Amino acid sequence: MDKRLNYLKYFIFFITILLVAFLIFEENKESKVDDEKINQTINYVKKEIDQSDWKEYINERLGFSIKIPQEIRLLNRCSADAGSFVAVKVFEDTENNSVYIIPEYYYDWKENSQKCEKIEYSLALIKEEGGWKPFLGWKIDVAEINDLEEMTKFIKSNFGEACIVGDQKDEGGDIYNIKIIGDDWTNQRTESTCPWEMHYKIIYLPEKHKLLSVKLGIDYDFFVYDSEVQGGLIDYGQEMLKSLKIQ
Repeated sequence: MDKRLNYLKYFIFFITILLVAFLIFEENKESKVDDEKINQTINYVKKEIDQSDWKEYINERLGFSIKIPQEIRLLNRCSADAGSFVAVKVFEDTENNSVYIIPEYYYDWKENSQKCEKIEYSLALIKEEGGWKPFLGWKIDVAEINDLEEMTKFIKSNFGEACIVGDQKDEGGDIYNIKIIGDDWTNQRTESTCPWEMHYKIIYLPEKHKLLSVKLGIDYDFFVYDSEVQGGLIDYGQEMLKSLKIQ
């Protein structure tokens, strides 16, 4: 009986040793994987965006300028191919003091015809879509604004009836950065019809009574893929906004 009891003790001891060894191995394995992930993140290259071939678009009539890349990644909803580029174009709507910065074309799958179509942008097509903001690209509007009432009217007309003027931050040089708030905002802001700050930029020059607004995309509109940077793409949008000058 004692002999069997000893065998049982040895067996339990042996199993315990194996279990402890297994747990230590798994912990070290997870730690190594985490280290590899951290190192991979650290090793991502933070690249300076090469703007040597960018062009500066100058609109003397509306009094602003902005730098624009010559090419961006082509949107192709018909293929997984991510290797093509497309030129960036500018369309001027002088009647409404609006400017559109947009890719020359994109490819889209049409269910009604069951085929892939090349959609080439034009000012006529943009207006046909409502002139609000193209599916791709940005819309820039310039308006004469003399007081808060006119600014509120502009914001409601261009961003939604629930939107009103929020903070007005002095950026120096008689330039103010205008924020939008919604009178329908809740704590979660999930039901609001007003855009998030990342989806627009509004600049106001009170001495010149001039307001410039930029409707930005919900996602990246101007970018290229690059596997060496975190996220896998380089966003041109922020650099374009930094280059924006108003007179």
